[in-house]
Amino acid sequence: MLMKTINTIFMSSKLHPLFFITLSFVCGIALQKRPYAFTINATIATACIALALFGFSKKINNMKMPLIFLLIFLLGALRYTQKINEQKTFYQKTANKIIDAIATVKDIHKKEGKMRNICITAHMEQIKLDEKEQWKPIHKAIQIYTKKNHDIKIEDKIKIKNLKIKGPKNEHFAFYLIKQNIAATIFTPNIEHELIARPKWSASRWLTIKRKKIAQNVKRKMPIKLFSMFSSMFLGNRNIPQRYNHEIKNKFKSLGIMHFLARSGLHLIIFLLLCTLMLQFFPFYFYIKQIIIILLSSIYLLLSWPSTSFIRAFSILLFYKLLPFFNKKPDIVHIVTTVCLLMLLHNPILLFFLDFQLSFGLTFSLAFFSQIQIQRNRKAKLIIKKNQKKSFSI
Repeated sequence: MLMKTINTIFMSSKLHPLFFITLSFVCGIALQKRPYAFTINATIATACIALALFGFSKKINNMKMPLIFLLIFLLGALRYTQKINEQKTFYQKTANKIIDAIATVKDIHKKEGKMRNICITAHMEQIKLDEKEQWKPIHKAIQIYTKKNHDIKIEDKIKIKNLKIKGPKNEHFAFYLIKQNIAATIFTPNIEHELIARPKWSASRWLTIKRKKIAQNVKRKMPIKLFSMFSSMFLGNRNIPQRYNHEIKNKFKSLGIMHFLARSGLHLIIFLLLCTLMLQFFPFYFYIKQIIIILLSSIYLLLSWPSTSFIRAFSILLFYKLLPFFNKKPDIVHIVTTVCLLMLLHNPILLFFLDFQLSFGLTFSLAFFSQIQIQRNRKAKLIIKKNQKKSFSI
């Protein structure tokens, strides 16, 4: 009786089953961080096995959906545990040791107002913990803060010597590193390195240079305060002098519009409105206009500095624009749920950060209430049509 009731609730709801799958996955991640998580998950796992055995023996189909949701709950807990254990295992092997690494440089940028103002992000492919040991494969990203560039370029494959990796003392900072997919941060005045290979042309290097040139050209044509605000809101670049950054933040706080500085779906919508207005002057077919909007949005994403909220907005836009090509009607609640589940599968630690919570929480709430309003309008139109038919028949 209980299983029939639960199944009826799930199946009769107007929300897509993927919503309940995502909710189960989120609960699995959230509870795994709580005390006694192992006991809770062990109990649920036992319940899953018991329900499965009972269902197969009695051939009851009503337990199919609840069993799926319980299994998804465990999957969320396991994905969280896997992500945490990967970081712990890395620190156990490398903490307070001098290592050599073969890595590919992924990003180089300057930090304004910092002592070691050059940040190099490198993806390690192999490490050697001791001179006598052989190279071991690894797939971890590190950030090196230093004073000099050392003639290192993006996509260079280099051999880095005498790296000392220290585990983070603060648990919150360790969580932040996992969220950023960074294994460790290293502070050193000099980088002992040897160039192994340098590609003649690299897409990521070209895009980085383009971003910097765009920012520099805009900076020349604007007052520094206006550029600081424009750079943060529309380029997603927060690497600006702290004195201007704090001044702008304080003004936005006093007005209660601090969230405008964080580039999100609002800024992408402004960009899309401008694109749509321009395309109205060209007699293109509907599908051609959608392809142009997708291409322009992709260029905007590549030539700016991405963030969690902006990637969420772009992913939703991509689903929304591509679904009509497959003769599918876009459902905004379903799209937001899909994007949320995919991002949490990739990195479940995102769930515990405010930018992710606000980004998806507010977007889903707006999408959900918008869908309810649309359904109410449809019902109202149907009632009006029925009343009109009755009046004509009379």
